[in-house]
Amino acid sequence: AQALAHSQAGDVDRFLALTTFMARRLISMGVDPQRVVVRPTATGDPGQPGDGGPGFVYIGRLTEEKGLNLLLDAWGASGLGHTRTLTIIGDGPLLMRCRQAAAETPGIEAAGRLSPAEVALRIRSAGALISPSLWYEGFPRVVVEALSHGTPVLATRIGSLTEIVDADVGWTVEPTTEALAAGLHAAAAESGVRRQAARTRYVERYRPDITLAQLLGVYDEVAAS
Repeated sequence: AQALAHSQAGDVDRFLALTTFMARRLISMGVDPQRVVVRPTATGDPGQPGDGGPGFVYIGRLTEEKGLNLLLDAWGASGLGHTRTLTIIGDGPLLMRCRQAAAETPGIEAAGRLSPAEVALRIRSAGALISPSLWYEGFPRVVVEALSHGTPVLATRIGSLTEIVDADVGWTVEPTTEALAAGLHAAAAESGVRRQAARTRYVERYRPDITLAQLLGVYDEVAAS
């Protein structure tokens, strides 16, 4: 509230929102729409995408709000463990739950923390990245990384994720066990069409040179005002 009060007094010239969803939230809190600019997250270009594979990958904090319990329940309900793999990369309070699930449920690998190079390899070789969050995400960098590798994304239909992920580059589902299990089956049946679309989305919107140009444009606009 204090930041908003200061912004209305003129201390903040521009608010940089990662998505239009976040921009709308700022405006609903009283920020002048003329001071809000959308500028997304970027990540370095890894080059042409690989061929992917039959497995799925989750990368991030292992917490309830990130949807880990939802993902584990949906994976068990999907029955895909006999023909597909789900690799869970990261650390957090639910690490032991993930390891227990890996011991009891077919197809799950609890990989823990991995190096950036190994994470990139896992994304590149996956059939889809899973982003099952139960809270409002800003703009998960791992989603942009997936798109840069040409890896489609299966995300829950919450907040900014519905803007970043669409039917061209992945799938969005309601945050329920049944819906996510169905989404996993849809992703498992992917023919590869979305891989090139994912890479194209990255090239057109999320390369560092594009977002840098957007930022410099904001600086020029503010300096000229």
